[in-house]
Amino acid sequence: MSTPMPRALAAAAAIALASLAPTVLADLPRQVAVQTLAPRNSECCYLPAAPPQPTNFGAAVAIRDGFAFVGMPFALTTGRVAVFTQTTSGWVRTGTLTASDKTSGDEFGRDISFRDGLAIVVSNRAAYVFKRVNGVWRQAQRIVPPAADNALYGRAVKHEAGVLAVGASVAPDSHGVVYIYQQDATGKFIQRARVQPSDSASSNAFNAFGTALSMNNRIIVVGAPTQERTRPGAAYIFGRNSGGQWVQRQKLIAAGVQVADGFGTAVAIDRDMILVGAPFTAPEGGELGPPTTDDHIAAGMLYGFVPGTGRYVEAFRSRPTPDELLAYDGYGKSIAMFGERVVISAAEPAIPMQTQRDFVFAYTRTATALTPLAFISIGLYDVDLSMSNNLLLIGSPFDDACRVEGCIGAAHIVNLSLVQ
Repeated sequence: MSTPMPRALAAAAAIALASLAPTVLADLPRQVAVQTLAPRNSECCYLPAAPPQPTNFGAAVAIRDGFAFVGMPFALTTGRVAVFTQTTSGWVRTGTLTASDKTSGDEFGRDISFRDGLAIVVSNRAAYVFKRVNGVWRQAQRIVPPAADNALYGRAVKHEAGVLAVGASVAPDSHGVVYIYQQDATGKFIQRARVQPSDSASSNAFNAFGTALSMNNRIIVVGAPTQERTRPGAAYIFGRNSGGQWVQRQKLIAAGVQVADGFGTAVAIDRDMILVGAPFTAPEGGELGPPTTDDHIAAGMLYGFVPGTGRYVEAFRSRPTPDELLAYDGYGKSIAMFGERVVISAAEPAIPMQTQRDFVFAYTRTATALTPLAFISIGLYDVDLSMSNNLLLIGSPFDDACRVEGCIGAAHIVNLSLVQ
């Protein structure tokens, strides 16, 4: 599956198995958004005298090639996706994606993938392929799961190099599956596989399989997290065998972890490095049990894997060291990686949720390690991340407007190249 790692690189990976060197949060540059995107009044403010309606604008985001897509799955009860185009004066709203068969409760815009000129949006019922024709985004295909599966889409979606992966939940026990489609000669996506973990009969994370996806042009990484304290999650690697069939190549786990960690909640792959988030990992020095102040000092972990001899091996673990200015939990709940940049979300350990802030750590990466770059404080809770080159798009479906205006949501564009 993978090119064997050179001996020097393998040695460096073994040395890097320890956590990253402590980083004092106060020493990191604070980066701010260069522009904030929001829904139109017609999408969140139905009546002039009534409070705005929830849209979850920012629940899913994608940015690449001068386009930004922001999902708002609750907008106008059916869901929609806002399209923004980069101009010399900033990002401008230039379009809206909606489902051809939109129905109330669909949650169209739950997740979005944008690659190779195609925007793919999932709802509960289907995946929709959009292509730009004469400057207008038009629906080119509607994809649904097999009728016999009685499945719900919308867990996650990713596509690259003519391959599309969609995570789904199958009745009656809500176990997870991933459908894999490949483009035919006409560009239409055709189902080629339906994959599950090889240990699905005994897997503790079976029901959550497919809630996170990432891929490159050779393999698909599937997250299968769990929040149960005695059942750690996993991430699975799938690739094509010599006959072209999609098969499981490897199962990634958090070695030595004996407690619920959420391992697999977020996954990302780029340039053969795989990152796996475990946002529920117990804090440094923390004990399991009811939440306490000490239990929320530094919760969550990021695991980095690189190619070894025929399989991926753990190369490092990342957990920033909290300081007197900021504690955190949920580190690793969302990840984005592009080239030498990596961004990872965490949350302020505040109760209740309405007072909680999400923030993002930005890193520069080498072959086997991450170096802290910047700290970004954005929005409230449950952010989604997408990155292209140095442009980072942060979806904030529960932004500050929630406190007074009803959770219309927002999305923020950050330029990491401005970090000194």
